[in-house]
Amino acid sequence: SNDLRKPGLAFFRGSGSDEMSLSLQTICTPATLLLAVVLVTKLYFSPKKEVSNQMIFASHSDDSKSVNKDDCGAAPWPEQLPGVAEIERYKCVKDKMVHEAGLDGDITVDARIVLRHALMDRCQAHVAWLLRFEREQRAIERMAKRGMMSDADYRTFSRFAECLDAEVNDVREEAGWLCDDPVGSRQASEEIWRIAVQIWHQRRRASEEGKSISDYGLRGLKGGFLSDDSKGKKKGGTTRRTQKNDRKMPHSVFPPKSKAATKFPEDLPSAAAVKCYELLKASLISKRCTATEQDCKKQLRDLLMERCRLQIPWMQHIQQERQRLRAAAERAKWSSCATPPTADDVGQLDNFEEKCIAESLNVKEEAEWLGRVDGAPGLGARIWPIAFELHAKAAKLNSEKEQLLRNHHEKTLKAYAERTAKPWPSELPGIAQRVSYEQLKASTLRDLSAPAQAAMLQSRSAPHIIGAPASRQLRAALMARCQQIVPVIQRLQCEGKAFNTAATQGQVDDQDAARFLMLETNTRVEINAVKAEAEWLSDDAGISIGMGDHIWPAALEIHAKKRAQISKQIQVAQISHPQDKKSTYRCVDSLIADVID
Repeated sequence: SNDLRKPGLAFFRGSGSDEMSLSLQTICTPATLLLAVVLVTKLYFSPKKEVSNQMIFASHSDDSKSVNKDDCGAAPWPEQLPGVAEIERYKCVKDKMVHEAGLDGDITVDARIVLRHALMDRCQAHVAWLLRFEREQRAIERMAKRGMMSDADYRTFSRFAECLDAEVNDVREEAGWLCDDPVGSRQASEEIWRIAVQIWHQRRRASEEGKSISDYGLRGLKGGFLSDDSKGKKKGGTTRRTQKNDRKMPHSVFPPKSKAATKFPEDLPSAAAVKCYELLKASLISKRCTATEQDCKKQLRDLLMERCRLQIPWMQHIQQERQRLRAAAERAKWSSCATPPTADDVGQLDNFEEKCIAESLNVKEEAEWLGRVDGAPGLGARIWPIAFELHAKAAKLNSEKEQLLRNHHEKTLKAYAERTAKPWPSELPGIAQRVSYEQLKASTLRDLSAPAQAAMLQSRSAPHIIGAPASRQLRAALMARCQQIVPVIQRLQCEGKAFNTAATQGQVDDQDAARFLMLETNTRVEINAVKAEAEWLSDDAGISIGMGDHIWPAALEIHAKKRAQISKQIQVAQISHPQDKKSTYRCVDSLIADVID
């Protein structure tokens, strides 16, 4: 009686509700039972199908085009190498060349070039399969261990891997045999497959875009790809970390290059500095130097370092051009589509390199002489390391300066977009200084003697007309005139590009655009006028030679020194009076007034 109280037992004993009995009769229909029997039979008695390598990789392939040499896609692994025809062709050409050379003779250079091109064609027939092997090897080995790949497919894959490995080694041996010297033989044996992969990528891009193969540079995979170190990777598989680094940091085998050869100048870039150095050295030796002996020696050291500074970039260009020519010759050796460097390019590079070597030796000798004169021997061995160190520091400073200019450019563009940019002045500053210079020049030229007038008619320089003291006074007035334009020049250099961009985007009003154009035009006129005056005020000898080319760099340098002095004095004032802001402002105003005066 207790069991009858349980719903389950009551149901099986026939004492359940009518609704539950009706539902059971509905489920146990003949159609339902027949469907269950069919499913069980199909599950247990259906034939098992093996998963092949082709079925697995067909769903993950990039394209489903027909298989060729350049794209093996998801094609099944072949029973033999796909480049059998290229292998036989290379062997026939080799036998022919060796037979023509005889038993004791050596094959010619042209024959070696033909064999190298045939060997590269042999490589191109297997590059796609090599890349696929490197890409799919680990996945195939994992599937074989888990039983997801048939034994027949895995045996085919293993046989093809052995044939491919033998072909890689044979090609390396042939590449080493085709080189003359032992060093080149070893290098060719190690580099042949890496160059083949690069040429394969190059040809594929050219065929896809319909361009000539010469329009592309060789951009290959990571160094050591498919080299001797990759044999262990083939057996053990390439790690995911290595594959990730290869995708993240691809780089070319050859250095970045331009399509055309670098044009080197006929004369050294330091020819002007060499001439000035020789003149100053001659005046020092003959005791005709107007300055003191220590000043002359300092100027000689500065000019010698200037010769080094001008020479270092071209020395680096020589190294880059030498690498480019070597890479071009290597590409032309293995590919019939590449053009080797011409004899003119090599001759021009050798000629300029000889000049640079001679200049380096001259600089060492002059530095050693200066060291003996100053009582510091051994300067000749230290001057080039010092010059290279200064060059590296200057390059670092230039990169930081370029970064600051880019940040300032973006900030200026944002200010123009927000209509908060600083307006341009309506007139060129420095009117008082220009008027003062013109008045001083007019008063100096008012009463000239007969010899001075004759010298003026002969277009002589100012020291021959008005004398050295008056020339120095005019040069000081001209430099004060330059100092007023330097901030405008610097702002035009920093914000000119940003202003043009903002004006193109319609973010500048017409009035500000007109002021900018007027200021830019007047600044150019003033720069040329100051150069002409500085050239007229130059001396025929001494440190004031050719001041027209040096007046503005000197003005920029003086302006930078004054700004540094102002900032230093402002910091001192802020430290000495941290709470008295009025006295600090008065000090700053007096400093700025002194600089303007």
